[in-house]
Amino acid sequence: NNNNNNNNAQNNHQHTEHSHHPPQHTHPPRQSYHRVVSAPPGRIGVTFVDYRGHAMVSDVSPESPLQGWLFRSDVLIALDEVPVSGLRVRDVVKLLTARVERQRSLRVISNFDMNSELAGGQQSVEDI
Repeated sequence: NNNNNNNNAQNNHQHTEHSHHPPQHTHPPRQSYHRVVSAPPGRIGVTFVDYRGHAMVSDVSPESPLQGWLFRSDVLIALDEVPVSGLRVRDVVKLLTARVERQRSLRVISNFDMNSELAGGQQSVEDI
């Protein structure tokens, strides 16, 4: 009888491993998208505001090289893979300007799905 219990325990364990799903499938319908955006050297034309201890995008200038890549309400969580959550906007801006001479990598959490945004963009290119 004990042997059967041990076999069942092993089978259950194996079953659990096989039924493991990647975390992105467990999000609620309003999904957040993690995105890494490369900002070229120079000004990026993005305005940030403090939001619950995070730097949140409040505006993207039409001339910004990140237009169409960053959106209002995107939350910056890392700059060049250094976490910036909990930093005030002025400190985040200092970090960005200290690296203004080179390309920077901005990791954001966004409510916008780049794929649908890009699909819309491609559609308008085909229409022209």
